[in-house]
Amino acid sequence: MALSRVVRRRATFGALHRAARPCVAAGQLHTSASFPLAANVARQPARRSTAAASGRKGDLALSFGGSGLMLVYQAGVASAFHACPDFMARVVRVLGTSGGACVSLLLLASPQLIEAALEHYCAGALFKGATLADAVDPTERLLPRFVRELNLLPPDAYAVLAGAHGGPVFTAHVTPLRLPIQNVAIGDFRDNDEVLAAVRASCCLHPRGVELRGERCVDGGLSDSLPLCENPALDTVTVSPFAGNGIDIAPGLADTGGVHLVTPREVLKHERLLERGRAPRRLGNWIRFNPSVTNARALFDAAIPRGRAQAELRFAAGRRDGAAFLQSLGHRPG
Repeated sequence: MALSRVVRRRATFGALHRAARPCVAAGQLHTSASFPLAANVARQPARRSTAAASGRKGDLALSFGGSGLMLVYQAGVASAFHACPDFMARVVRVLGTSGGACVSLLLLASPQLIEAALEHYCAGALFKGATLADAVDPTERLLPRFVRELNLLPPDAYAVLAGAHGGPVFTAHVTPLRLPIQNVAIGDFRDNDEVLAAVRASCCLHPRGVELRGERCVDGGLSDSLPLCENPALDTVTVSPFAGNGIDIAPGLADTGGVHLVTPREVLKHERLLERGRAPRRLGNWIRFNPSVTNARALFDAAIPRGRAQAELRFAAGRRDGAAFLQSLGHRPG
């Protein structure tokens, strides 16, 4: 299917969804202890679909969504991106949520260690000596140990992730334990300890959360599993282990050309209500994902460790899908 036809199939949902979502206003990546990162629920101008921008060479944002153990797929996509300097030169923002925050950290802070991180995972080192408490909250002990053993955070990582060296700015997305429930972007890191705390919070499903800038925070995917850049002038490349509307890279999309990206009935209903001024300010967090066998398999792999062979297959699929997407934008994969 021609790329233009795929774009048309996405256009209705993409414009609606991106216009209606709450986001953090530009410049509000605060570092104060009071954690004043309230989401801005004002409607933003519709953002262009990334595929529609294939002829342009402007700046881009990346968003790696919640993924669980399917982060190995996203790591494959990140590997493809890293191997294409021309593409990465266009990237000015990287948004990471849950497992996607780990992949974002790896891509920006230590991209040369992506395959070493895969081997660390495949060899079982990540879960070595894991206890029941680690199974309940792997962010407390296992994630810091993983970062430490692979030396994923160089001394100046916090500055690199804040864009101090001219590279992309990284934000980890979390859900503060307060009402109303909001998805909050954490950036402008003060040190590496705060970087690790933000990534831990973005992945944490334990009810006690992780203390971050004076508040307890949990998994960002609970409030928004795939956030978009708040700047309407930027196209956001979305990477998810689950295929659905407005998602650019996911398992199976490169093979089908996005044919199965059909707008769900709930989205059509929301569009009609929006036209009448009666729609809620945002769609449900998971409504964008399609009910499909491919997504069911991805959900299983996200929750259950499957061993080396499956992890390597998922990584290779991510790298292949990332390369296919780069070609669709006119880049030559590495």
